[in-house]
Amino acid sequence: MVGMNGVDAQMEQMVAAAVEKAMAARAANLPPPPPDQNAQLEEIRKLKEEMDLLKKKQSGYLATPVRNIPFSAEILESELPKNFKFPHVGEYNGKGDPEEHLSRFENAALLHKYSDLIKCRVFLNTLIGPAQQWFNLLRPGDITEFKDFSRAFLHHFASSKMHPTTTLSLFAIKQQGQEDLRIYISRFSALALEVPTATTDLLISAFTQGLTTGDFLKSLIKKPPSTYDELLARAEKYVNLEEVQVSHLNSGMDRPPSPKNTRIPNIPRRMGPSPRPKLLGQFTSFTPLRMGRIQAMRKCEEKRLLQRPPSSEQDPRRPKSDKYCDFHNEYGHNNNDCRQLEQEIERIIQ
Repeated sequence: MVGMNGVDAQMEQMVAAAVEKAMAARAANLPPPPPDQNAQLEEIRKLKEEMDLLKKKQSGYLATPVRNIPFSAEILESELPKNFKFPHVGEYNGKGDPEEHLSRFENAALLHKYSDLIKCRVFLNTLIGPAQQWFNLLRPGDITEFKDFSRAFLHHFASSKMHPTTTLSLFAIKQQGQEDLRIYISRFSALALEVPTATTDLLISAFTQGLTTGDFLKSLIKKPPSTYDELLARAEKYVNLEEVQVSHLNSGMDRPPSPKNTRIPNIPRRMGPSPRPKLLGQFTSFTPLRMGRIQAMRKCEEKRLLQRPPSSEQDPRRPKSDKYCDFHNEYGHNNNDCRQLEQEIERIIQ
């Protein structure tokens, strides 16, 4: 019988000879063969059909039933070269730009020097899903050359074609309501890459018109940038400021609202020892610190945000305790136990 890797040439010759002999016998009006010979001829006919089908499978056509194939007889009879490999051009399922897929295939076909008939069969192999179903619905024999195939393909999938981005698209993009500035910049820059002909003035104008009212827009109006790169560099500063503000806002979402007046009043210094100021306990929950309390106090003091309470004396003299508070400049308790320092740092954070 016939193997899957090829057709036995000797068996093919035997079948062909048997068929010719049977046809010659009928033409000569010979008496009909006995029943067992009829069965033999039927077996030979089936064997020949199987061999023809295997030939078509070996030539690379596996996609569509032969009876309903839209290809012409010339395309079906064409054979692929030995050791043929399909090009890696991807598959098309009806989605995406059909012109892009066709162009990618034609470049590969030109490189491999495919004939027009071979191009039809190879291009069919790249169609899957809805695209393959569309091909099966074409009328038998409609496609006689690759020009017919490509024209019908582009016509049917014209709605999936990608339309080029124009400069008008840049003016259509707007910053949405509460949209972060960084997200708006990313959307605008991605669209700008699709319009290589856009000039610097056009990019700046479209970007500015799409911004919502805010400090950054006011800055661009007061001092227009000369290049698009300068605009992005200035925008980065406002992006960082915006993200810091959002971070501080989120960190205080779970805390109760602070009272309006959280400032610790300065007490006038008197002559002689003065009592320690009473603890003002306005805050009941506190922001976690990324550094020690004394380090946080130093940072606030450097920025002139810290409001110290008056110390009892210029030089602290309390030898009864080894504990010392840098905030009050006195002995008796340490920095970590100072509730008033904790309140002052929280006030600055707020």
